Amino acid sequence: MTQENPYQSLADYLSYLEAAYNLRLCVKDYVGFIPINKELSKVLTPYLGHTNPYCMYIKQDRDRWHHCLSMMKKMAGKCISEGCTFCGTCYAGIGEYVTPIIWRGKLLGALTAGFIEVQEEEAASRINRAMVHASEAEKEEAHRLYREWIIPTAVPSQVVLPALNMVASYLALTYHMTKESLSSGELAKSRVSSSSDEIFHKAVAFMHQEYPNQITASILAEECHCSVSCINHLLKKRLGVGMSTYINKLRIEQAKEYLLETEDTMLSIAVRVGFSDANYFARVFQQLMDISPSEFRRRYK
Repeated sequence: MTQENPYQSLADYLSYLEAAYNLRLCVKDYVGFIPINKELSKVLTPYLGHTNPYCMYIKQDRDRWHHCLSMMKKMAGKCISEGCTFCGTCYAGIGEYVTPIIWRGKLLGALTAGFIEVQEEEAASRINRAMVHASEAEKEEAHRLYREWIIPTAVPSQVVLPALNMVASYLALTYHMTKESLSSGELAKSRVSSSSDEIFHKAVAFMHQEYPNQITASILAEECHCSVSCINHLLKKRLGVGMSTYINKLRIEQAKEYLLETEDTMLSIAVRVGFSDANYFARVFQQLMDISPSEFRRRYK
């Protein structure tokens, strides 16, 4: 039997926070400690980028994308000056809690949790400024996506903040344990640039959103405003697998839910998660799960 990921409890807790508090969590890693711990990276990869359709729409444009990148430095500066959780609003109108991840005075990263309420007038103004060079149709679509997807949590801050602080403290302690087990040379090599971080985050977010559709390396590179070689190298380095394998894993995870929660046929499920052929779907499922989809349904439903 495969040993359980030692960070599975963290994965379960993050999933619980999102479901119970209607939060959207995101982890920013400023020192590169997540990628060198493969088990931690596996757990946190789904939280390394904003996957909501509004954010993805805003960052389709190269200039807006670079604006998002520039905001990361400002966030880090405020994390240092504040030293504790604060409320922030991004240039595109999204309100979030931002909890610094700090170990002995060193800023390691930040845990962001959205969404918090932003006054309607302010949100509209920020969207319009972000979309200043867009067409009227594109502006209307941005406002529509914001209204549909940016839904503030109704849970009071006195409930949310202790949970965020606990996760941040846990990640800081994990950094300390990782640091103790690695040489300074290994840590230096682990550091990646903020631009690479954000390209990776955006690529992961795009794959999580679009996995039922056809995604090629060129499509992903265009979405992330980088070269195909850059995106292939980055995904292999940070995920440990290529783009196609990672997308298939996303598809199979969703297929497992359909197998257990519906009576849909294998072909129907295969098509819903992005496979055009039921036989290929079954082969991929068997390879990744060591069990056929029909047997999985029979055994666990």
